[in-house]
Amino acid sequence: MVAKTSQKGFPWSFYAVIVTFGIFFFSLNAYILTVWLSHPLRSDLWLIGVAVGLVGLLYSLQMIRVHQSERIEARYDESISSLEE
Repeated sequence: MVAKTSQKGFPWSFYAVIVTFGIFFFSLNAYILTVWLSHPLRSDLWLIGVAVGLVGLLYSLQMIRVHQSERIEARYDESISSLEE
């Protein structure tokens, strides 16, 4: 299955990496800082965001590899077809 992107656009996995990294990093910082500063928002529930962000980040990084290989294959096929003409 080829990713639905234009030649100039990025696949959805690129944006997913940015979003999931933001969730992971924000949740991790919120957890560490609220524990360290004994803040009233201190809660172990921040670790749920850390876990979800980490799983999402790993999945989206894997999908970037898939989309990248699909784009390379499409360019290769494009160059082969242009040579045949």
